[in-house]
Amino acid sequence: MKSHLRYLEIFILLLILYGIITHLLELEFADNDNAAVFFLWSERVVTVLFTIEYFVRWINARSLLYPFRPMAIVDLLAVLPFYLGFLLDMRSLRLIRAGRVIRLMKLYRYTNALSGIQSAFVRVRYEFGFAVFTLACLCSVGIYEAEKAAQPVMFAKLSDAAWYTVTTLTTVGYGDKVPVTLAGRLIAVFMMVCGLGLFGTFVSLIGSAFLEELRKAPRPPWRKAPHSAMIDAHSHETFDPTIVLKNLDKGVYNKHGEQNQQEMARLLTIACQLLTEKTSTPDVGQAVPDTGGTNH
Repeated sequence: MKSHLRYLEIFILLLILYGIITHLLELEFADNDNAAVFFLWSERVVTVLFTIEYFVRWINARSLLYPFRPMAIVDLLAVLPFYLGFLLDMRSLRLIRAGRVIRLMKLYRYTNALSGIQSAFVRVRYEFGFAVFTLACLCSVGIYEAEKAAQPVMFAKLSDAAWYTVTTLTTVGYGDKVPVTLAGRLIAVFMMVCGLGLFGTFVSLIGSAFLEELRKAPRPPWRKAPHSAMIDAHSHETFDPTIVLKNLDKGVYNKHGEQNQQEMARLLTIACQLLTEKTSTPDVGQAVPDTGGTNH
């Protein structure tokens, strides 16, 4: 049963990738009439299969609140543009169809990458969010007060100053708005320096948190190392020091990680047992002392 579920998951994963690729190709070759028919039927088949998947998951969940789960909402948004196309005019249809790219989010179920990134961002959201919010508010008000008299059209509202603040803090700098007063330029310099430090620190925090999430993630089991001369020679619980010394010179024990560490421990155990038996058992040619006393 588990193998069948695994094959079904692989099929859904391939279907997601196919739907995304065909959507991108459709955007590229939208003017080709011959390809339009293929893309139309391809989208119909993909949407029907995704719709079936959505209801099957809802039935298996056995909960009326399933449609409100985050991934259920993603599944619904993945098929909604197709059905909305029957209700909207052609001008709105093109914009709605662009929403099919949200199918990328369906990959969230089948990969730990997005989960790790999300967990890493959640761990630093308070520090980064508070710093960005504080700087954005202070600098927006400062720029607005410094520039509204000199540039009443460019900085007519606080939102105009906020737009300039965000683009400057993120070091993007579109250049559509530029302060001209001395106070405004000083504030802009302060924002540039703070933006570099803020987002540099943010990248470091995200990187550290992401590495921590990777350490917590379960690791795949060690792959079985290929048989070497060392393993073949001692597969019957025998011990040949000559082969062991040769493998040491070749560096065989430094390969394949844990597999050879276990093999070295096994060989050492065999060697100790042999040495123990040799010291406790008398040699064959050695005379056994007579402790019973013989009359001459």
